[in-house]
Amino acid sequence: MATRFAVTEEVNLPRGDWKGEALHFHIAFGTPGPRALDARLVPVDDGALEANPSETGEVVDTERVARRPVNAHTLLGRETMAGVVVHVRPEAFRRALERGNMATLRIRSVADATEPDATGASSIVVRLGASRGTPLTLGRLVATSATPSPLARVEAHLCGPDAPPEPLAASILANGTLSRSPSPSGPAIAPVLAVRHASDDLCIRFWPATPASK
Repeated sequence: MATRFAVTEEVNLPRGDWKGEALHFHIAFGTPGPRALDARLVPVDDGALEANPSETGEVVDTERVARRPVNAHTLLGRETMAGVVVHVRPEAFRRALERGNMATLRIRSVADATEPDATGASSIVVRLGASRGTPLTLGRLVATSATPSPLARVEAHLCGPDAPPEPLAASILANGTLSRSPSPSGPAIAPVLAVRHASDDLCIRFWPATPASK
């Protein structure tokens, strides 16, 4: 049985020049898509750069599509890929903006990772975002195990025809403690400093801890 991997992606949505219209965002995964998906609109406090992880937010409607409809903005992945359209109603966006004129669209998905390779690592591809052709800046990369077995190591890098080869810094969350994952591939750079292209995805490899590596 393949390992199931839960991915949470958060995209900040500032008020900007919003005029009170409904918003529709295309979230692409390709085929096969995730086993499950949850989309929520989460308020961001005034002066904060991201939503509080403890905020549950408001569920927004999603609709499965074969490619991006003409009335939806490309947000994650590419417009020719299958995925979902997230429908944000005006009243929901207005409520989310009340605290600080910015909201976060939080997308949680559950997908199958690859079978472990010869080194024991499984992998998964995470679609990244763009706005009007400009890649969205990456934030923190944090991995945590959904089982009692912790993760020993996580490696992340951009993957695509123009992606840079340098590994990205990633952290592991275990028992409430956040620690930097070792990067044997070379010095890792902070994701926020990575040079991204609209064609880049995020490729992640992870190794579960064994009795010898705990």
